[in-house]
Amino acid sequence: MVKTLVPHFRSNGGGKVINISSIAGVGAFPNCPAYCASKGGVVNLTRALAAELGKEHITSIRLGRGTWPRSSTPCARAGQRGLCQANGQYDADRIAFLDPEDLTGQRVPRSDDAKMVHGATIMVDAGWSIW
Repeated sequence: MVKTLVPHFRSNGGGKVINISSIAGVGAFPNCPAYCASKGGVVNLTRALAAELGKEHITSIRLGRGTWPRSSTPCARAGQRGLCQANGQYDADRIAFLDPEDLTGQRVPRSDDAKMVHGATIMVDAGWSIW
């Protein structure tokens, strides 16, 4: 998608790439090394895009999201139970579950007010990543 949008951003004098990933991009969780590695890749992709495209006024950030509601999908519910059981410091009742709206609107620095936010990861996880 970025390859497709960059020419349009260039012709418009700039733009903003917002990658959405997971808290697993900055932390490790048991029983899912491939998932954690892929989310860590999104962290470095965001940084590499920032380094490459910043001079053209194309900024790049990553939102590290927390967990969707328990009722989202059977797979998500099973993963949440497994994570909480595999690591005693995580208690299912302490996980803050996000709604998709938590990643939209003013919560996302997409305006010119945030033009200096570049190459950064913004955690939208109700503090889960600090545990």
